[in-house]
Amino acid sequence: MHFIAMVHFDDFIPFMATRQRIYWSIDTWQEQVKDLPLIIGTRLHGNMLALSTGKPGVFIGHDSRTTELISAMKLPRASFSDVVEAGSARQLLKKVVFDGADFDKNRYRIAAEYAAQFEKLELSLSDGIRALAEAYNPEEEKPIKKKRGWFGL
Repeated sequence: MHFIAMVHFDDFIPFMATRQRIYWSIDTWQEQVKDLPLIIGTRLHGNMLALSTGKPGVFIGHDSRTTELISAMKLPRASFSDVVEAGSARQLLKKVVFDGADFDKNRYRIAAEYAAQFEKLELSLSDGIRALAEAYNPEEEKPIKKKRGWFGL
C-alpha cells in the first residue's frame, strides 16, 4: 500500500519549514528528543536515537527492507497497515509487537557474534559490546544455524 501526498509546491515549503527538522549535531537531536514522551516513525535512525535517550520508540515497517530489519533486531514494531487502521496513537500502541526479554537475548547474541568475529580478525572491541557479549547465554535459546559466518568467515 502506497500513499502519495498531493501537495502543491507553494504549500510544501511552509510545511517543511514548520514541521521538518534537520540536525547537524547528534547532541542537539538527542536534546530535542528527550522532551518527547514517545517516538513513532518509519526512520530507523530516528527511532534508534530515541532508544539511545531512554525514550520508547515504535518502528513502523513501511517497506520489506525496513520490516525485515526491525523484525530481525526484535525492535518494538507495527506495520504500516496497523498505522492506517489504528486511527490514533493509543490504538496503534495496542498493535505494537515487542518482547523485551527477546530483544535483550537478541542483543546479547548479536554482541557475542561480533565479539567472536572481532577476535578472529584481531580487532579491539568496545567495552559496551564486550559487556553485552559476556551476558549472552546460549543455553537459554536454540542455536542459530547459519550457512556462512559474518563476512564469509
